Amino acid sequence: MDRFKQYILGFAVGISALILVLVIIIAITLNSGSLDQLVKQRLTDYFNGEFHGKLRIEEVNLQFPSKIILYKPELYRENVDKPDVSAEKLTVNLNFLQLFSNFSSFRIRSLKADSLFFHFERYTDSTTSIGHIFSPRKENAPETPALENFQCDTIELSNSSAEYLDFTKQNAEPDRLAIKDIGLRGKRFRYSPQNISGIVREIRLSVPQSNFILQEGSAKLSFTNQRFEILDLKAKTSKSNAELSIGFYEFDIFSSENLEKYANSPVTLSVKTASVHTDDLELFLPEHPLPFGL
Repeated sequence: MDRFKQYILGFAVGISALILVLVIIIAITLNSGSLDQLVKQRLTDYFNGEFHGKLRIEEVNLQFPSKIILYKPELYRENVDKPDVSAEKLTVNLNFLQLFSNFSSFRIRSLKADSLFFHFERYTDSTTSIGHIFSPRKENAPETPALENFQCDTIELSNSSAEYLDFTKQNAEPDRLAIKDIGLRGKRFRYSPQNISGIVREIRLSVPQSNFILQEGSAKLSFTNQRFEILDLKAKTSKSNAELSIGFYEFDIFSSENLEKYANSPVTLSVKTASVHTDDLELFLPEHPLPFGL
């Protein structure tokens, strides 16, 4: 009996030692850089093969057990030299095995972006620049998996910016909106076709052309093909502050149809407190100016 116990103990110790060695080998391999180029190639080949846009990444760094860092990732429209989306560094925490499977369902534990830049254009045919990037390269390829579900448990943006150009007015210069100094912390962001939701725990930004600075902000967001909700919104600028919730129902934010179609859709507004200066309202109602200084 004692000898049997010794065999069992020896076997358990041997298995434990083998597992420890395997873990050490995997850790060394993942941190040695030998897989970095493989993952970089996997990401760029997949994206550039499936979509009309182009993905470029300067460097990929895998850090065991679950962190991946992308240096200077950039997304381009076809035949355009300037990236529409770029960042100095993206730090992502996820299950590495997802990088070697299809991308129809994707979960990220955390995402941190440094110096993210997002350029967005809207055209007269109701298409957008980001839509051009993500339009499928293979129109009739049933084996091509679409992104059916995306989850990001926590997200953080720092020193980021965005730019919007509206080309929908024919024979006129495009309307332009530039947003600077974006800082954001959020959680539980979810995406599926016709459904986007998330919680913005903290946001700040500035719109220089309108002298608008959002000092503090937070909200719960829910956008579907049936409703548009911004709940528990808290916003503070140097001149205004508000706490409210607003919802648009029987309203499809994803539709390319004219907004006039939804003119009679139900709207709910619940205001807890609000003190809004007309200077801040000009950003949202530029075509309906109010008397100065209200």
